[in-house]
Amino acid sequence: MSRSEIRHVLVVDDNPDDRAAVVRSLRADTANRYTFHEAESGAEALKLYAVASDALDLIVLDYRLNDMNAGEIVAQMLKDDEIPSVPIVLLTGTMGGEGRSELLALGVQDYFSKSAVTSELLPRIADNAIERHRLMWQLYESEQAAAAAQDEAERANRVKSQFLTSISHELRTPLTAILGFTELVRRDPTAADADRMLEMMATNGNHLAELLDDLIDIAKIEADRLEVVASPSRLRDVIQAACDLMAVRACENGLKLRCDIAPSVPEKAAIDPMRLRQILINLLSNAIKFTDAGEVRCNAICTDGDEVVIRVEDTGRGIATEKVARIFDPFVQGDDSADKRRTGVGLGLAISKRLAQMMGGDLTIESTSPQGTTFLLTIEAPCTEGEPANGQRTLGGPVGNAFRAAASEDSWAGKRVLLAEDTPANRFLLRKLLEPTGVELDCVEDGEQAVKRALVRLAEGDPYDLLLMDMQMPVMDGFEAVTQLVRLGHAAPIIAVTAAALSAERERCMAVGCSEVVTKPIDFDELQFVMNKYLG
Repeated sequence: MSRSEIRHVLVVDDNPDDRAAVVRSLRADTANRYTFHEAESGAEALKLYAVASDALDLIVLDYRLNDMNAGEIVAQMLKDDEIPSVPIVLLTGTMGGEGRSELLALGVQDYFSKSAVTSELLPRIADNAIERHRLMWQLYESEQAAAAAQDEAERANRVKSQFLTSISHELRTPLTAILGFTELVRRDPTAADADRMLEMMATNGNHLAELLDDLIDIAKIEADRLEVVASPSRLRDVIQAACDLMAVRACENGLKLRCDIAPSVPEKAAIDPMRLRQILINLLSNAIKFTDAGEVRCNAICTDGDEVVIRVEDTGRGIATEKVARIFDPFVQGDDSADKRRTGVGLGLAISKRLAQMMGGDLTIESTSPQGTTFLLTIEAPCTEGEPANGQRTLGGPVGNAFRAAASEDSWAGKRVLLAEDTPANRFLLRKLLEPTGVELDCVEDGEQAVKRALVRLAEGDPYDLLLMDMQMPVMDGFEAVTQLVRLGHAAPIIAVTAAALSAERERCMAVGCSEVVTKPIDFDELQFVMNKYLG
Protein backbone atom coordinates (compact mmCIF):
# COMPACT_ATOMS: atom_id res chain seq x y z
CA MET A 1 0.00 0.00 0.00
CA SER A 2 1.44 3.37 -1.00
CA ARG A 3 1.82 6.31 1.32
CA SER A 4 -0.97 8.14 -0.52
CA GLU A 5 -3.52 5.44 0.38
CA ILE A 6 -5.38 5.71 3.66
CA ARG A 7 -6.23 2.69 5.79
CA HIS A 8 -9.66 2.79 7.41
CA VAL A 9 -9.55 1.08 10.81
CA LEU A 10 -12.46 0.25 13.14
CA VAL A 11 -11.31 0.12 16.79
CA VAL A 12 -13.79 -1.70 19.07
CA ASP A 13 -13.20 -1.50 22.85
CA ASP A 14 -15.34 -0.44 25.80
CA ASN A 15 -12.32 1.21 27.42
CA PRO A 16 -11.57 4.62 25.89
CA ASP A 17 -7.97 4.50 27.11
CA ASP A 18 -7.37 1.22 25.27
CA ARG A 19 -8.94 2.65 22.10
CA ALA A 20 -6.69 5.68 22.39
CA ALA A 21 -3.61 3.47 22.80
CA VAL A 22 -4.42 1.61 19.57
CA VAL A 23 -4.99 4.84 17.66
CA ARG A 24 -1.80 6.37 19.02
CA SER A 25 0.32 3.31 18.12
CA LEU A 26 -0.96 3.14 14.53
CA ARG A 27 -0.62 6.89 13.96
CA ALA A 28 3.06 6.48 14.73
CA ASP A 29 3.40 4.24 11.65
CA THR A 30 5.52 6.21 9.17
CA ALA A 31 4.76 3.87 6.26
CA ASN A 32 0.97 4.23 6.22
CA ARG A 33 -1.75 6.77 6.89
CA TYR A 34 -4.88 5.89 8.88
CA THR A 35 -8.44 7.03 9.43
CA PHE A 36 -10.11 5.67 12.57
CA HIS A 37 -13.69 4.72 13.42
CA GLU A 38 -14.44 3.83 17.04
CA ALA A 39 -17.10 1.73 18.77
CA GLU A 40 -17.48 1.09 22.51
CA SER A 41 -19.87 -1.88 22.28
CA GLY A 42 -20.52 -4.92 20.16
CA ALA A 43 -23.87 -3.55 18.97
CA GLU A 44 -22.28 -0.29 17.85
CA ALA A 45 -19.49 -2.19 16.10
CA LEU A 46 -21.96 -4.37 14.18
CA LYS A 47 -23.95 -1.29 13.16
CA LEU A 48 -20.83 0.40 11.78
CA TYR A 49 -19.76 -2.82 10.08
CA ALA A 50 -23.13 -3.17 8.37
CA VAL A 51 -22.90 0.22 6.68
CA ALA A 52 -19.13 0.58 6.16
CA SER A 53 -17.58 -2.88 5.83
CA ASP A 54 -16.68 -2.29 2.17
CA ALA A 55 -14.61 0.75 3.19
CA LEU A 56 -12.81 -0.86 6.13
CA ASP A 57 -9.25 -2.18 5.84
CA LEU A 58 -8.85 -3.51 9.40
CA ILE A 59 -10.80 -4.16 12.62
CA VAL A 60 -9.04 -4.09 16.01
CA LEU A 61 -11.46 -5.87 18.36
CA ASP A 62 -11.37 -6.25 22.14
CA TYR A 63 -12.12 -9.84 23.13
CA ARG A 64 -14.59 -9.05 25.91
CA LEU A 65 -17.04 -6.13 25.79
CA ASN A 66 -19.85 -5.16 28.12
CA ASP A 67 -22.63 -6.48 25.84
CA MET A 68 -20.99 -9.42 23.98
CA ASN A 69 -17.67 -11.11 23.38
CA ALA A 70 -15.54 -11.21 20.23
CA GLY A 71 -16.77 -14.66 19.21
CA GLU A 72 -20.38 -13.45 19.06
CA ILE A 73 -19.40 -10.34 17.12
CA VAL A 74 -17.31 -12.23 14.54
CA ALA A 75 -20.05 -14.83 14.08
CA GLN A 76 -22.55 -12.09 13.20
CA MET A 77 -20.07 -10.44 10.85
CA LEU A 78 -19.54 -13.72 8.99
CA LYS A 79 -23.21 -14.39 8.16
CA ASP A 80 -23.00 -16.82 5.22
CA ASP A 81 -19.31 -16.24 4.44
CA GLU A 82 -16.59 -18.60 5.56
CA ILE A 83 -14.16 -15.80 6.43
CA PRO A 84 -14.75 -12.16 7.46
CA SER A 85 -14.74 -9.64 4.63
CA VAL A 86 -12.39 -7.41 6.68
CA PRO A 87 -9.22 -8.58 8.48
CA ILE A 88 -9.68 -8.73 12.27
CA VAL A 89 -7.06 -8.71 15.02
CA LEU A 90 -7.98 -9.25 18.67
CA LEU A 91 -6.90 -7.08 21.58
CA THR A 92 -7.06 -9.02 24.82
CA GLY A 93 -5.60 -9.68 28.17
CA THR A 94 -8.01 -12.37 29.42
CA MET A 95 -8.59 -14.81 26.54
CA GLY A 96 -7.53 -18.42 27.06
CA GLY A 97 -5.99 -20.78 24.51
CA GLU A 98 -9.31 -22.45 23.67
CA GLY A 99 -10.93 -19.12 22.84
CA ARG A 100 -8.03 -18.14 20.62
CA SER A 101 -8.34 -21.36 18.61
CA GLU A 102 -12.05 -20.89 18.05
CA LEU A 103 -11.62 -17.32 16.83
CA LEU A 104 -8.70 -18.16 14.56
CA ALA A 105 -10.91 -20.90 13.07
CA LEU A 106 -13.54 -18.24 12.34
CA GLY A 107 -11.03 -16.28 10.27
CA VAL A 108 -9.54 -13.84 12.79
CA GLN A 109 -6.06 -12.97 11.55
CA ASP A 110 -4.14 -12.40 14.79
CA TYR A 111 -4.38 -11.58 18.48
CA PHE A 112 -2.18 -9.69 20.91
CA SER A 113 -2.13 -8.62 24.52
CA LYS A 114 -3.07 -5.09 25.45
CA SER A 115 0.31 -4.84 27.11
CA ALA A 116 1.92 -5.28 23.68
CA VAL A 117 0.20 -2.26 22.15
CA THR A 118 3.27 -0.30 21.07
CA SER A 119 4.09 1.85 18.09
CA GLU A 120 6.74 -0.68 17.01
CA LEU A 121 4.66 -3.89 17.21
CA LEU A 122 1.11 -2.87 16.28
CA PRO A 123 1.87 -1.52 12.75
CA ARG A 124 3.64 -4.81 11.91
CA ILE A 125 0.65 -6.78 13.22
CA ALA A 126 -1.65 -4.62 11.07
CA ASP A 127 0.51 -5.14 7.94
CA ASN A 128 0.64 -8.90 8.45
CA ALA A 129 -3.08 -9.18 9.17
CA ILE A 130 -4.04 -7.23 6.05
CA GLU A 131 -1.68 -9.23 3.81
CA ARG A 132 -2.74 -12.62 5.24
CA HIS A 133 -6.39 -11.68 4.84
CA ARG A 134 -5.78 -10.67 1.22
CA LEU A 135 -4.17 -14.03 0.48
CA MET A 136 -6.84 -15.90 2.42
CA TRP A 137 -9.59 -14.07 0.53
CA GLN A 138 -7.95 -14.85 -2.81
CA LEU A 139 -7.81 -18.51 -1.81
CA TYR A 140 -11.43 -18.39 -0.67
CA GLU A 141 -12.60 -16.82 -3.94
CA SER A 142 -10.56 -19.36 -5.93
CA GLU A 143 -12.16 -22.19 -3.99
CA GLN A 144 -15.61 -20.69 -4.52
CA ALA A 145 -14.94 -20.33 -8.25
CA ALA A 146 -13.65 -23.90 -8.40
CA ALA A 147 -16.73 -25.15 -6.56
CA ALA A 148 -19.01 -23.19 -8.90
CA ALA A 149 -17.14 -24.58 -11.90
CA GLN A 150 -17.47 -28.07 -10.46
CA ASP A 151 -21.20 -27.57 -9.94
CA GLU A 152 -21.57 -26.26 -13.49
CA ALA A 153 -19.55 -29.17 -14.87
CA GLU A 154 -21.71 -31.63 -12.97
CA ARG A 155 -24.84 -29.86 -14.21
CA ALA A 156 -23.50 -29.96 -17.77
CA ASN A 157 -22.73 -33.65 -17.38
CA ARG A 158 -26.24 -34.29 -16.10
CA VAL A 159 -27.67 -32.36 -19.04
CA LYS A 160 -25.48 -34.28 -21.49
CA SER A 161 -26.41 -37.58 -19.89
CA GLN A 162 -30.07 -36.63 -20.14
CA PHE A 163 -29.45 -35.59 -23.74
CA LEU A 164 -27.79 -38.91 -24.58
CA THR A 165 -30.71 -40.75 -23.01
CA SER A 166 -33.17 -38.61 -24.98
CA ILE A 167 -31.26 -38.85 -28.26
CA SER A 168 -31.00 -42.62 -27.86
CA HIS A 169 -34.75 -42.79 -27.38
CA GLU A 170 -35.45 -40.41 -30.25
CA LEU A 171 -33.23 -42.44 -32.59
CA ARG A 172 -34.23 -45.91 -31.52
CA THR A 173 -37.98 -45.31 -31.46
CA PRO A 174 -38.37 -44.44 -35.18
CA LEU A 175 -35.67 -46.96 -36.09
CA THR A 176 -37.72 -49.63 -34.36
CA ALA A 177 -40.71 -48.69 -36.49
CA ILE A 178 -38.70 -48.47 -39.72
CA LEU A 179 -36.88 -51.78 -39.25
CA GLY A 180 -39.96 -53.51 -37.89
CA PHE A 181 -42.26 -52.46 -40.73
CA THR A 182 -39.51 -53.20 -43.24
CA GLU A 183 -39.37 -56.77 -41.98
CA LEU A 184 -43.16 -57.10 -42.11
CA VAL A 185 -43.35 -55.81 -45.69
CA ARG A 186 -40.43 -58.04 -46.69
CA ARG A 187 -42.26 -61.07 -45.33
CA ASP A 188 -45.54 -60.22 -47.04
CA PRO A 189 -45.27 -57.48 -49.72
CA THR A 190 -48.92 -57.96 -50.68
CA ALA A 191 -50.35 -57.56 -47.18
CA ALA A 192 -53.55 -55.54 -47.07
CA ASP A 193 -51.99 -52.91 -44.82
CA ALA A 194 -48.63 -52.76 -46.62
CA ASP A 195 -49.33 -49.22 -47.83
CA ARG A 196 -50.07 -48.12 -44.27
CA MET A 197 -46.82 -49.68 -43.06
CA LEU A 198 -44.86 -47.95 -45.81
CA GLU A 199 -46.48 -44.65 -44.87
CA MET A 200 -45.42 -45.10 -41.24
CA MET A 201 -41.90 -45.99 -42.36
CA ALA A 202 -41.74 -42.74 -44.32
CA THR A 203 -43.09 -40.75 -41.36
CA ASN A 204 -40.50 -42.18 -39.00
CA GLY A 205 -37.76 -41.65 -41.58
CA ASN A 206 -38.72 -38.00 -41.87
CA HIS A 207 -38.59 -37.71 -38.09
CA LEU A 208 -35.03 -39.02 -38.12
CA ALA A 209 -34.11 -36.54 -40.85
CA GLU A 210 -35.55 -33.66 -38.81
CA LEU A 211 -33.60 -34.80 -35.74
CA LEU A 212 -30.43 -34.94 -37.80
CA ASP A 213 -31.10 -31.42 -39.11
CA ASP A 214 -31.47 -30.17 -35.53
CA LEU A 215 -28.20 -31.79 -34.48
CA ILE A 216 -26.42 -30.25 -37.46
CA ASP A 217 -27.93 -26.83 -36.73
CA ILE A 218 -26.87 -26.90 -33.08
CA ALA A 219 -23.36 -27.87 -34.19
CA LYS A 220 -23.40 -24.92 -36.61
CA ILE A 221 -24.48 -22.60 -33.80
CA GLU A 222 -21.63 -23.76 -31.57
CA ALA A 223 -19.19 -23.27 -34.45
CA ASP A 224 -20.78 -19.90 -35.37
CA ARG A 225 -21.55 -21.20 -38.86
CA LEU A 226 -25.34 -21.15 -38.92
CA GLU A 227 -26.61 -19.19 -41.92
CA VAL A 228 -29.71 -17.22 -42.81
CA VAL A 229 -30.24 -16.13 -46.41
CA ALA A 230 -32.96 -13.55 -47.03
CA SER A 231 -34.70 -13.39 -50.39
CA PRO A 232 -37.99 -11.94 -51.72
CA SER A 233 -40.60 -14.34 -50.34
CA ARG A 234 -44.34 -14.62 -49.83
CA LEU A 235 -44.35 -13.91 -46.10
CA ARG A 236 -48.07 -14.37 -45.48
CA ASP A 237 -48.04 -17.67 -47.37
CA VAL A 238 -45.14 -18.98 -45.28
CA ILE A 239 -46.96 -18.20 -42.02
CA GLN A 240 -50.29 -19.56 -43.23
CA ALA A 241 -48.76 -22.72 -44.67
CA ALA A 242 -46.95 -23.50 -41.41
CA CYS A 243 -50.22 -23.14 -39.54
CA ASP A 244 -52.08 -25.26 -42.09
CA LEU A 245 -49.49 -27.99 -41.80
CA MET A 246 -49.62 -28.07 -37.99
CA ALA A 247 -53.41 -27.76 -37.89
CA VAL A 248 -53.59 -31.39 -38.98
CA ARG A 249 -51.49 -32.49 -36.00
CA ALA A 250 -53.52 -30.26 -33.67
CA CYS A 251 -56.72 -31.87 -34.90
CA GLU A 252 -55.27 -35.33 -34.30
CA ASN A 253 -54.65 -34.27 -30.67
CA GLY A 254 -58.18 -32.92 -30.26
CA LEU A 255 -57.06 -29.28 -30.37
CA LYS A 256 -57.90 -26.25 -32.48
CA LEU A 257 -55.20 -24.20 -34.16
CA ARG A 258 -56.20 -20.64 -34.98
CA CYS A 259 -54.13 -18.49 -37.34
CA ASP A 260 -54.67 -14.74 -37.57
CA ILE A 261 -52.46 -12.73 -39.92
CA ALA A 262 -53.17 -9.01 -39.64
CA PRO A 263 -53.61 -6.94 -42.82
CA SER A 264 -50.49 -4.99 -41.81
CA VAL A 265 -48.29 -8.04 -42.54
CA PRO A 266 -46.89 -7.55 -46.06
CA GLU A 267 -47.62 -10.04 -48.81
CA LYS A 268 -43.97 -10.11 -49.86
CA ALA A 269 -40.89 -9.48 -47.75
CA ALA A 270 -37.17 -10.16 -47.71
CA ILE A 271 -36.88 -13.15 -45.36
CA ASP A 272 -35.41 -16.63 -45.26
CA PRO A 273 -38.64 -18.60 -45.79
CA MET A 274 -37.25 -22.00 -44.83
CA ARG A 275 -35.74 -20.70 -41.59
CA LEU A 276 -38.95 -18.85 -40.66
CA ARG A 277 -40.88 -22.04 -41.40
CA GLN A 278 -38.46 -23.95 -39.17
CA ILE A 279 -39.08 -21.57 -36.25
CA LEU A 280 -42.86 -21.59 -36.65
CA ILE A 281 -43.07 -25.37 -36.99
CA ASN A 282 -41.00 -25.75 -33.83
CA LEU A 283 -43.10 -23.30 -31.81
CA LEU A 284 -46.41 -24.71 -33.03
CA SER A 285 -45.23 -28.29 -32.54
CA ASN A 286 -44.20 -27.56 -28.95
CA ALA A 287 -47.47 -25.77 -28.25
CA ILE A 288 -49.46 -28.76 -29.52
CA LYS A 289 -47.24 -31.26 -27.70
CA PHE A 290 -47.65 -29.56 -24.32
CA THR A 291 -51.36 -28.78 -24.59
CA ASP A 292 -53.83 -31.43 -23.46
CA ALA A 293 -57.02 -29.49 -24.16
CA GLY A 294 -58.08 -26.17 -25.63
CA GLU A 295 -56.37 -24.44 -28.51
CA VAL A 296 -53.19 -23.05 -29.99
CA ARG A 297 -53.14 -19.58 -31.53
CA CYS A 298 -50.72 -18.00 -33.96
CA ASN A 299 -51.13 -14.24 -34.42
CA ALA A 300 -48.95 -12.16 -36.74
CA ILE A 301 -48.83 -8.38 -36.96
CA CYS A 302 -46.47 -5.81 -38.47
CA THR A 303 -45.36 -2.99 -36.19
CA ASP A 304 -43.91 0.34 -37.25
CA GLY A 305 -41.09 -0.16 -39.69
CA ASP A 306 -40.22 -3.61 -40.99
CA GLU A 307 -40.66 -5.63 -37.79
CA VAL A 308 -43.08 -8.55 -37.87
CA VAL A 309 -44.29 -9.87 -34.51
CA ILE A 310 -45.67 -13.40 -34.26
CA ARG A 311 -47.24 -14.69 -31.05
CA VAL A 312 -47.71 -18.41 -30.50
CA GLU A 313 -50.01 -19.05 -27.54
CA ASP A 314 -51.31 -22.26 -26.03
CA THR A 315 -53.61 -23.34 -23.22
CA GLY A 316 -51.23 -25.98 -21.91
CA ARG A 317 -49.65 -26.54 -18.52
CA GLY A 318 -47.08 -23.75 -18.82
CA ILE A 319 -43.37 -23.85 -18.05
CA ALA A 320 -42.00 -24.21 -14.53
CA THR A 321 -40.55 -20.95 -13.20
CA GLU A 322 -37.15 -22.50 -12.51
CA LYS A 323 -36.90 -23.64 -16.15
CA VAL A 324 -37.82 -20.35 -17.84
CA ALA A 325 -34.33 -18.86 -17.47
CA ARG A 326 -32.74 -21.86 -19.22
CA ILE A 327 -35.49 -22.78 -21.67
CA PHE A 328 -33.46 -21.52 -24.65
CA ASP A 329 -30.33 -23.46 -23.65
CA PRO A 330 -29.49 -26.53 -25.76
CA PHE A 331 -30.72 -29.87 -24.38
CA VAL A 332 -33.14 -28.20 -21.94
CA GLN A 333 -36.82 -29.10 -22.02
CA GLY A 334 -39.71 -27.27 -20.45
CA ASP A 335 -41.32 -30.42 -19.10
CA ASP A 336 -39.76 -33.39 -17.33
CA SER A 337 -42.98 -35.36 -17.64
CA ALA A 338 -42.69 -39.03 -18.42
CA ASP A 339 -45.59 -38.63 -20.85
CA LYS A 340 -44.36 -40.23 -24.07
CA ARG A 341 -45.96 -37.51 -26.15
CA ARG A 342 -43.56 -35.06 -24.59
CA THR A 343 -40.27 -36.64 -25.51
CA GLY A 344 -37.57 -34.72 -27.35
CA VAL A 345 -33.96 -33.67 -27.10
CA GLY A 346 -34.41 -29.99 -26.27
CA LEU A 347 -32.75 -28.41 -29.31
CA GLY A 348 -35.61 -26.70 -31.11
CA LEU A 349 -35.94 -23.57 -28.97
CA ALA A 350 -32.17 -23.00 -28.82
CA ILE A 351 -31.99 -23.19 -32.61
CA SER A 352 -35.11 -21.07 -33.10
CA LYS A 353 -33.86 -18.28 -30.83
CA ARG A 354 -30.54 -18.09 -32.67
CA LEU A 355 -32.32 -18.06 -36.03
CA ALA A 356 -34.64 -15.27 -34.87
CA GLN A 357 -31.65 -13.19 -33.77
CA MET A 358 -29.95 -13.77 -37.12
CA MET A 359 -33.15 -12.56 -38.80
CA GLY A 360 -32.88 -9.24 -36.95
CA GLY A 361 -35.24 -10.08 -34.09
CA ASP A 362 -35.53 -12.39 -31.12
CA LEU A 363 -37.53 -15.19 -29.55
CA THR A 364 -38.68 -14.73 -25.95
CA ILE A 365 -41.24 -16.03 -23.50
CA GLU A 366 -43.80 -13.29 -23.09
CA SER A 367 -45.76 -15.09 -20.39
CA THR A 368 -46.14 -18.50 -18.83
CA SER A 369 -48.58 -19.79 -16.26
CA PRO A 370 -50.43 -22.96 -15.35
CA GLN A 371 -52.98 -21.91 -17.98
CA GLY A 372 -50.58 -21.69 -20.90
CA THR A 373 -47.49 -20.20 -22.46
CA THR A 374 -46.92 -17.42 -24.99
CA PHE A 375 -43.80 -17.22 -27.13
CA LEU A 376 -43.04 -13.93 -28.86
CA LEU A 377 -41.15 -14.07 -32.16
CA THR A 378 -39.89 -10.90 -33.84
CA ILE A 379 -38.08 -10.71 -37.17
CA GLU A 380 -37.05 -7.99 -39.59
CA ALA A 381 -39.10 -8.41 -42.78
CA PRO A 382 -38.51 -5.50 -45.18
CA CYS A 383 -41.36 -5.24 -47.65
CA THR A 384 -40.36 -6.00 -51.23
CA GLU A 385 -42.06 -5.95 -54.58
CA GLY A 386 -39.67 -8.51 -56.04
CA GLU A 387 -40.84 -11.96 -57.01
CA PRO A 388 -39.86 -14.97 -54.88
CA ALA A 389 -36.52 -16.38 -55.92
CA ASN A 390 -36.54 -19.05 -58.61
CA GLY A 391 -36.85 -22.47 -57.11
CA GLN A 392 -38.30 -21.29 -53.81
CA ARG A 393 -40.57 -24.02 -52.51
CA THR A 394 -43.23 -22.57 -50.30
CA LEU A 395 -44.80 -24.92 -47.75
CA GLY A 396 -47.08 -27.32 -49.51
CA GLY A 397 -46.28 -25.55 -52.75
CA PRO A 398 -46.74 -26.97 -56.22
CA VAL A 399 -43.10 -27.30 -57.25
CA GLY A 400 -42.54 -30.85 -56.05
CA ASN A 401 -45.85 -32.20 -57.32
CA ALA A 402 -45.47 -30.51 -60.68
CA PHE A 403 -42.04 -31.96 -61.31
CA ARG A 404 -43.04 -35.36 -59.99
CA ALA A 405 -45.77 -35.41 -62.61
CA ALA A 406 -43.51 -33.99 -65.31
CA ALA A 407 -40.72 -36.46 -64.59
CA SER A 408 -42.88 -39.51 -64.16
CA GLU A 409 -43.60 -40.31 -67.79
CA ASP A 410 -40.38 -40.59 -69.81
CA SER A 411 -39.80 -36.82 -69.62
CA TRP A 412 -36.04 -37.41 -69.76
CA ALA A 413 -36.10 -40.26 -72.25
CA GLY A 414 -32.79 -40.56 -74.08
CA LYS A 415 -30.89 -38.43 -71.58
CA ARG A 416 -27.67 -40.07 -70.37
CA VAL A 417 -26.73 -39.78 -66.68
CA LEU A 418 -23.78 -41.24 -64.79
CA LEU A 419 -24.20 -41.95 -61.07
CA ALA A 420 -21.09 -42.33 -58.89
CA GLU A 421 -22.14 -43.75 -55.51
CA ASP A 422 -20.30 -46.28 -53.35
CA THR A 423 -23.31 -47.43 -51.31
CA PRO A 424 -25.29 -50.22 -53.05
CA ALA A 425 -28.53 -49.24 -51.31
CA ASN A 426 -28.28 -45.66 -52.56
CA ARG A 427 -27.46 -46.79 -56.09
CA PHE A 428 -30.51 -49.05 -56.08
CA LEU A 429 -32.67 -46.30 -54.58
CA LEU A 430 -31.69 -43.69 -57.16
CA ARG A 431 -32.09 -46.15 -60.01
CA LYS A 432 -35.63 -46.99 -58.88
CA LEU A 433 -36.52 -43.34 -58.28
CA LEU A 434 -35.27 -42.24 -61.71
CA GLU A 435 -36.52 -45.29 -63.62
CA PRO A 436 -39.94 -43.79 -64.51
CA THR A 437 -38.31 -40.73 -66.08
CA GLY A 438 -36.84 -42.77 -68.94
CA VAL A 439 -33.30 -41.54 -68.22
CA GLU A 440 -30.43 -43.84 -69.23
CA LEU A 441 -28.57 -44.33 -65.96
CA ASP A 442 -25.10 -45.85 -65.62
CA CYS A 443 -23.69 -46.53 -62.15
CA VAL A 444 -20.13 -46.74 -60.82
CA GLU A 445 -18.81 -47.28 -57.30
CA ASP A 446 -16.08 -44.65 -56.89
CA GLY A 447 -14.59 -41.49 -58.35
CA GLU A 448 -11.87 -43.26 -60.30
CA GLN A 449 -14.43 -45.37 -62.18
CA ALA A 450 -16.52 -42.24 -62.79
CA VAL A 451 -13.59 -40.42 -64.40
CA LYS A 452 -12.75 -43.38 -66.63
CA ARG A 453 -16.36 -43.99 -67.71
CA ALA A 454 -17.06 -40.30 -68.39
CA LEU A 455 -13.87 -39.83 -70.43
CA VAL A 456 -14.54 -42.98 -72.49
CA ARG A 457 -18.02 -41.70 -73.40
CA LEU A 458 -16.56 -38.28 -74.17
CA ALA A 459 -13.92 -39.83 -76.48
CA GLU A 460 -16.62 -41.85 -78.24
CA GLY A 461 -18.54 -38.67 -79.00
CA ASP A 462 -21.47 -39.72 -76.82
CA PRO A 463 -20.89 -37.82 -73.55
CA TYR A 464 -23.15 -37.95 -70.55
CA ASP A 465 -25.71 -35.19 -70.23
CA LEU A 466 -25.36 -35.07 -66.45
CA LEU A 467 -23.27 -36.58 -63.64
CA LEU A 468 -24.54 -37.33 -60.13
CA MET A 469 -21.45 -37.47 -57.91
CA ASP A 470 -21.28 -38.67 -54.33
CA MET A 471 -18.49 -36.65 -52.73
CA GLN A 472 -17.34 -39.15 -50.08
CA MET A 473 -16.21 -42.37 -51.78
CA PRO A 474 -13.30 -44.81 -51.46
CA VAL A 475 -10.40 -45.09 -53.94
CA MET A 476 -11.05 -41.57 -55.27
CA ASP A 477 -13.53 -39.19 -53.69
CA GLY A 478 -15.89 -36.94 -55.58
CA PHE A 479 -13.78 -33.82 -55.13
CA GLU A 480 -10.77 -35.34 -56.86
CA ALA A 481 -12.97 -36.89 -59.55
CA VAL A 482 -14.65 -33.57 -60.38
CA THR A 483 -11.30 -31.78 -60.36
CA GLN A 484 -9.86 -34.25 -62.89
CA LEU A 485 -12.94 -34.16 -65.13
CA VAL A 486 -12.94 -30.37 -65.28
CA ARG A 487 -9.20 -30.28 -65.94
CA LEU A 488 -9.58 -32.82 -68.77
CA GLY A 489 -12.32 -30.82 -70.49
CA HIS A 490 -15.48 -32.65 -69.43
CA ALA A 491 -18.20 -30.03 -69.75
CA ALA A 492 -21.35 -31.87 -68.60
CA PRO A 493 -22.99 -30.44 -65.46
CA ILE A 494 -22.14 -32.27 -62.25
CA ILE A 495 -24.54 -32.43 -59.30
CA ALA A 496 -22.81 -33.14 -56.00
CA VAL A 497 -24.75 -35.55 -53.79
CA THR A 498 -23.36 -35.29 -50.27
CA ALA A 499 -24.21 -36.07 -46.67
CA ALA A 500 -22.25 -32.99 -45.56
CA ALA A 501 -24.73 -30.18 -45.04
CA LEU A 502 -22.38 -27.41 -43.90
CA SER A 503 -21.99 -24.35 -46.10
CA ALA A 504 -18.21 -24.85 -46.25
CA GLU A 505 -18.78 -28.25 -47.83
CA ARG A 506 -21.15 -26.73 -50.38
CA GLU A 507 -18.62 -24.05 -51.20
CA ARG A 508 -15.93 -26.69 -51.61
CA CYS A 509 -18.15 -28.63 -54.02
CA MET A 510 -18.81 -25.54 -56.11
CA ALA A 511 -15.15 -24.54 -56.03
CA VAL A 512 -13.96 -27.78 -57.67
CA GLY A 513 -16.51 -27.45 -60.47
CA CYS A 514 -19.89 -28.85 -59.39
CA SER A 515 -22.94 -27.13 -60.84
CA GLU A 516 -25.33 -27.90 -57.97
CA VAL A 517 -25.34 -29.53 -54.53
CA VAL A 518 -28.03 -31.88 -53.20
CA THR A 519 -27.76 -33.11 -49.62
CA LYS A 520 -28.60 -36.50 -48.17
CA PRO A 521 -31.07 -37.79 -47.17
CA ILE A 522 -32.21 -37.15 -50.71
CA ASP A 523 -35.43 -35.22 -51.22
CA PHE A 524 -36.65 -36.64 -54.53
CA ASP A 525 -38.62 -33.49 -55.35
CA GLU A 526 -35.50 -31.38 -54.87
CA LEU A 527 -33.35 -33.79 -56.88
CA GLN A 528 -35.78 -33.80 -59.80
CA PHE A 529 -36.11 -30.03 -59.67
CA VAL A 530 -32.33 -29.59 -59.88
CA MET A 531 -31.89 -32.26 -62.56
CA ASN A 532 -34.65 -30.75 -64.66
CA LYS A 533 -32.68 -27.49 -64.89
CA TYR A 534 -30.17 -29.39 -67.05
CA LEU A 535 -32.26 -32.19 -68.58
CA GLY A 536 -35.67 -30.58 -69.01
